[in-house]
Amino acid sequence: MIKSEWNKIRRCLIPFLIIMLVPIIINGLLAFDLHFRYSYLLAQKNEIGFSYWQLIFKEQNIFMINHLIPLFAVMYVYLNFSVETKFNAWLNIKLFHVSNKRILIGKFILTVCFMLVLIFLGCITIIPVGRYTGVTTAVEWQLFGVVFLTQMMSAVATIAIGFLILAVVPKIVHLIIVSCFLFLFSSILQNTNEEALVLLNPFSFATFCYTQTWEDVFMHFIVASVWVVICLFTSIIILSKREELG
Repeated sequence: MIKSEWNKIRRCLIPFLIIMLVPIIINGLLAFDLHFRYSYLLAQKNEIGFSYWQLIFKEQNIFMINHLIPLFAVMYVYLNFSVETKFNAWLNIKLFHVSNKRILIGKFILTVCFMLVLIFLGCITIIPVGRYTGVTTAVEWQLFGVVFLTQMMSAVATIAIGFLILAVVPKIVHLIIVSCFLFLFSSILQNTNEEALVLLNPFSFATFCYTQTWEDVFMHFIVASVWVVICLFTSIIILSKREELG
């Protein structure tokens, strides 16, 4: 089923443009920013207690990449479903009697794979930015691992939530509208400083991922797993009863 979903989505250019351009643009802007601000940031480094690589990740956050991870995840959900209508794939699905459950699982796995590549490239391309800026210390692979996994937990949980939203809204375009509302609402929750709300909210997992510990990653994994099980199971039940998904 994943191969079938891949054959459909590969005809759409946008998902691949996002994967290629977002890391280049974000970290290109980061390199430009650090060229002028790195000396200023170094003066604050000891005061805030960050390592050199944490400082780079912190500065990357001014371009909102950590905040936007959930929206990129939802965008991939939207693109993955909209391709069915664009290429009239529903007719083929009906002709070959493919179950909606198999389609949904295939789409979920493929969307997670797209986000995995996007997040991996976003993390790994920080290394040349750091070297260009003047960071000579060894790459902190544990920090990179924490950042990558935290962002992935946010993305995977948000993808599952996107599937659930898609199950209850009448049109696929409403997925983007509802997700933007949830994004804004989660930002408000984050400002309340209620740790329990922030912990349970996958939209905010990645906001300060460069300060997280492995214990935080484990907690995010537990919470994300609960979101995935509940949302994916519920959306499969609802969407399996539809003739067309979106």
